Amino acid sequence: MQKKFIIKKMTCASCVNLNQNAIKNLPGVKQVSINLATNIANVEFDENLVDFLRIKKEIESNGFEVEENIKTNKNKESETRYFKLFLGSLIFSIPVFSMMFGDYMIGKTFLGVDLLMYIYSILSAIVVFIFGYHFHIGAFKSLLKLHFNMDSLVSLGTLTAFIYSFIVMFLGGYVVYFEAAVAIITLINLGKYLEAKAKARAGDAISKLLELGVKKAYVLSGLKVIEKNIDDVLVGEVVIVKSGEKIPLDGTILTGSANIDESMLTGESLPVYKEVGSECFGSTINLDGNINVKVTKTNSNGTLANIIKMVEQAQTSKAPIEHLADKISGIFVPVIIVISILTFTFWFFITGDISISIIRSVAVLVIACPCALGLATPTAIMVGTGVGAKNGILIKNAETLEKAGKLDVIVFDKTGTLTNGKPEVTDIINFTKDREVFISISKSLSILSNHPLSKAISNYDSKNEIYKVNNFEEIRGKGIIGEINGEKIRLGNKKLFENISDEIKFQIEKLTESGKTPIIIGNEDEIFGIIGLLDLPKSGVIETIKKIHEKGIKVIMLTGDTKKTAEFIGKDIGIDNIFSEVMPEDKLNVIISLQKEGKKVAFVGDGINDAPALSQADLSIAMGTGSDIAIESSDIVLVKGNLEKVIQAIELSRETLFVIKQNLFWAFIYNIIGIPLAIFGLLNPIFASFAMSMSSVSVVSNSLRLKRFNTGNSLKKIIFIIILFLSLIFGFLFSLKINNQLIEEKVYVALEGEGKVKVIDSLNKKVVKTINLAEIKNGKKILFMAHNIQVSPDGKSVWVTANVMRDENNKKIEKEKILDQVIVINPTTDKIIKRIPIDYDTHLAHIVISSKNDKAYVALQEKGELYIINTSNYNIEEKISLGDGSGPHGLRLSNDDSKIFIALLDGKGFLIFDIISKQIEKIGFDSGVVQTAISKNGKYAFATLYSSKQILVYDIETAKTNLIDLPKESKGPVQIYATPDSKYLYIADQGYYFDKEKNNLVYRLNISDLIIDSSIEVGLAPHGIVIDSNGKYSYVTNLLSDDISIIDISLGKEIGKIKVGKMPNGISVWNKNFGGTK
Repeated sequence: MQKKFIIKKMTCASCVNLNQNAIKNLPGVKQVSINLATNIANVEFDENLVDFLRIKKEIESNGFEVEENIKTNKNKESETRYFKLFLGSLIFSIPVFSMMFGDYMIGKTFLGVDLLMYIYSILSAIVVFIFGYHFHIGAFKSLLKLHFNMDSLVSLGTLTAFIYSFIVMFLGGYVVYFEAAVAIITLINLGKYLEAKAKARAGDAISKLLELGVKKAYVLSGLKVIEKNIDDVLVGEVVIVKSGEKIPLDGTILTGSANIDESMLTGESLPVYKEVGSECFGSTINLDGNINVKVTKTNSNGTLANIIKMVEQAQTSKAPIEHLADKISGIFVPVIIVISILTFTFWFFITGDISISIIRSVAVLVIACPCALGLATPTAIMVGTGVGAKNGILIKNAETLEKAGKLDVIVFDKTGTLTNGKPEVTDIINFTKDREVFISISKSLSILSNHPLSKAISNYDSKNEIYKVNNFEEIRGKGIIGEINGEKIRLGNKKLFENISDEIKFQIEKLTESGKTPIIIGNEDEIFGIIGLLDLPKSGVIETIKKIHEKGIKVIMLTGDTKKTAEFIGKDIGIDNIFSEVMPEDKLNVIISLQKEGKKVAFVGDGINDAPALSQADLSIAMGTGSDIAIESSDIVLVKGNLEKVIQAIELSRETLFVIKQNLFWAFIYNIIGIPLAIFGLLNPIFASFAMSMSSVSVVSNSLRLKRFNTGNSLKKIIFIIILFLSLIFGFLFSLKINNQLIEEKVYVALEGEGKVKVIDSLNKKVVKTINLAEIKNGKKILFMAHNIQVSPDGKSVWVTANVMRDENNKKIEKEKILDQVIVINPTTDKIIKRIPIDYDTHLAHIVISSKNDKAYVALQEKGELYIINTSNYNIEEKISLGDGSGPHGLRLSNDDSKIFIALLDGKGFLIFDIISKQIEKIGFDSGVVQTAISKNGKYAFATLYSSKQILVYDIETAKTNLIDLPKESKGPVQIYATPDSKYLYIADQGYYFDKEKNNLVYRLNISDLIIDSSIEVGLAPHGIVIDSNGKYSYVTNLLSDDISIIDISLGKEIGKIKVGKMPNGISVWNKNFGGTK
């Protein structure tokens, strides 16, 4: 018994494998085929050993549902369902997405957690557990069977991100990934919607075939006309079909004539003229005339029904190439889960950061896409077989597509395949009678015989007069005899005539040499003439053979005809090899012989005698106009026997196979490229979920290209491959671009007046993120003043000195209540990953990171101390006293990390601290020193003397010093920064401090000449200054105009400002390739 049914809730190739293997293992099951694109299972089983109920229970125990009533194109229902899930998840996700662009807080807390975080977590829970419930249910049911599928990956990824974020939220952590969890659910629901939409289009071939069917028929019953449902009309009943109506069922025309549109069967646009006795087919259209049709086939076994059955069978079958995808998908998901665990372990071992480790392991889970593998073959088969059916090419199974793409030889049966299958008059040679009289005599005799040769003559030129024939006699193997007007006339072969002249023998031989059959007409005394008959080649056969040759395929003809006839036809149409006078078993032997030579052989035939050869051939093609046995024995049926369809069938098969290979390539390449990128942290889960969804959509969309199938489209094919390949490459490049770290360069600005850090995309010159440094302590939100900021040289962390500012009610915090902190930010996510408590009331000033990225040095201005922090474990390794009242503020490391140059704001000095010997050398001044800098070549150290308005130039090698006076308009220099080429030092002249006047100038010091050679107008009270790694732009924080200025180094002027917020202070640049600026 064979049973078809729908398996619901399958999402990927792993689901197909699970059910397929489970059914196969049942006793009595002979064959199983499950199509992911349609969700239809086709099972052949022995009812004596297993019943359908047992099969159904096995599937349901795997967590899936069975629906016996197969409705057409169930993907329409999935399309609606996934659209609702996507829309719902999107609505609730949008507020959560805002977390990506800023760390916002309401300021009101409960259990130490800001109320806004509760809102985020609730919205995320709605998306993850309601709009993503189908993933978790599917994963849970699969887990019970120790099986893993796409649902397992999505569920594990989103639950990991959500649960981790939920726990961290209550533990007071700062790295949460609610937005990643909701984005994954939302984007995959979007992908599933687009996939279902595309699959619905891919599977609409059967829908359209069913729509062609007629629902009602008008049946002639006696003198009455009765309307009947199409399924109730019986064989033998007569149906009335008026002009413009569809013929309800297959039948034969009893009365009337009409032009019939048979394009739905044949793909041919020209109508076919039908008259009494003509065969017509159900669902074809009567274009003109009224006809009565005697039904020969019921609705269930008519031509349209058989076409639908063939298409369904092909669409649920599997091509051999699909077994590769099945094997891979069977182990794919478990391997991905193992890789994800290893990814987490690797990153945790390397970084010690659990948040980074989790997000990268989640990306591995989400980028992996087994569903694209499962859709690669069935969607192409669905579209390919549907297109074939539309064009009168019925492909019975998916294996046929693969076989048609690998042919070496096509063997044609001659009669009825290459030729029309019936003889026609080609020559009329009359000797003694008038031509018209000669034809009339011949037709008058022939019309009384049923012999095919007689019919060929009787059908010739219907205008001739027909004479009355008496004493008609048919002599087997010779011909026919009859009397016309008292004269005894003979018509037949030369055996019927005794005396044939040499001249007539010559004419007979001439016709025979041309492959024609000579028919002699005469009486007992003389021969009137000869008629030549030949089974002519079908229209277009020469062009078809030529096209086959162009594809590198050899053509052979087999026929039972004589050698001369076979060679005449074969040479005329361009056949390579000709086998004549062959019996059915000889046809079979020819096929076997070719196969033994290693050839892949196709056989095209139409007769009962062709059935053995059709069965033996690697690919069998039957003419739909041929015998039922031939049709049953074939892989492909050409509905109307049009020979041009042979080449179209081969091209369609090759194109479909090509698309299948493309689909498998794209399915594999997404994973081959995407998984390593995720492992190495180059993809965040949000893009990974988008890429995973789009991989399925791209596979289905690629299959839909077959709907535009036409011959000779190799150029379009090449262009499409190039476009698709470039799309893939640019898609992954775009993923890197939109991933936060893929911004080529970012500028970090510490806002002293707001307790925040602003992140600026230097390319687009706009703020892309706000990082709030506030912390919840004892139920209150504490604000921290962001003073200095420094990106580590390797670009993997951003360090901020943050001093306690006030609470949420703008009240000052009592001393010895809250510690000042060094806050560490991950530039990949721009989220806080660590808070390092330092001390009470310290006024943390500047911070610098060693070139090896192993140590951070921070100045405690109020305490007069220098703290050394281990950057791996964030522990304070050492506290060094620089002297009471020293007031260390700015500091910079020498290029070899051996010395720290410290500016003493209160102690009015320039301090050189030897890290190895711990020796301190001080150079005193009458002015407070604000900041230090090092030239990029390591030759000079610089310092700003605020009150005296001077720049100290210290030669590191010789220890010589120079003081450079700033112009008279200087109000007090603060931050300084040297260009990468060590030619210039840029100086922010702020003033403002200690009741000084405010300034708006940046000075440039020519280092080689030790002179101030230019000044640049910027915003009010320029404070922090930095130069990008390329030396192209300088960024200056303007303390009192709440913006930063952008200076074009080559032009020597300000080219723009970016509003950032209240009192921007420290500034640092992160670059994707160069890390942080020192």
